[in-house]
Amino acid sequence: YSDIEYVGFSTPGIIINNKVVNSLHIKGLESLDFDNLFQKKYQKKFIVGNDVNTAVVGYFASQNQYSSMTLLFQPTGAYAGAGTIINGKLVKGYQNVAGEVQFLPLGLSDDVLILNKTPEGMLELVSHTITSIISIIGPEAILLSCSLIYDIDELKQEIYKLIPKDYVPNIIKIEDIQKYIILGQMI
Repeated sequence: YSDIEYVGFSTPGIIINNKVVNSLHIKGLESLDFDNLFQKKYQKKFIVGNDVNTAVVGYFASQNQYSSMTLLFQPTGAYAGAGTIINGKLVKGYQNVAGEVQFLPLGLSDDVLILNKTPEGMLELVSHTITSIISIIGPEAILLSCSLIYDIDELKQEIYKLIPKDYVPNIIKIEDIQKYIILGQMI
C-alpha cells in the first residue's frame, strides 16, 4: 500500500527510540527493535507507543471536559499501567517510566499478581493504586479499565478509607480501551 506513510504499534512496556526496552515481564517483547524488524523490510516509518499512553491520548482527544487525567489499565493476572495527561500534554517521565505503577510500594495484603485475580483483591489493589495517583498527580479525572471492578461506587468507598473524599476526582469506567488506543496511536 503505497499511500501508507506510517505504521503505528501500541504495546505494553517502556519504549525508548522505538525499542521496547522493558517489557515488564511479557516474554518476547523485551528489547524488541521495531525499526530493525519492520522498517527495513517494509520501507515505512514505524511509530511505537506504549498502549496505555496511546489510550489516554485517544480518550483525551475525544472529550473537552478535562485538561488532566490518568487512565489506569489493570488487567487480570498482569501488572497495571497508567497513562497521564497534564495540561493537555502526555507525561512520559524520565526514561519513559511514568505510568509504570507496578513499581509503587503500596503496602498491600498480598502480592499484586495474587490480588489481581479476584474481585476482592482487585478492589484493594486498584483503590491503593488510584489513591497513589491522586496523591502524586491530582488529575481532574481517573479513567479505569479493569474487568474485575464492577461497581465504581464500591471502589470509591475503598478509596475514601485512604484519602479524604474531597480529593477524589471523577472516576470513569472504560470497558474497552482499544478504540482509544487506535485513536491515540493515530494522533
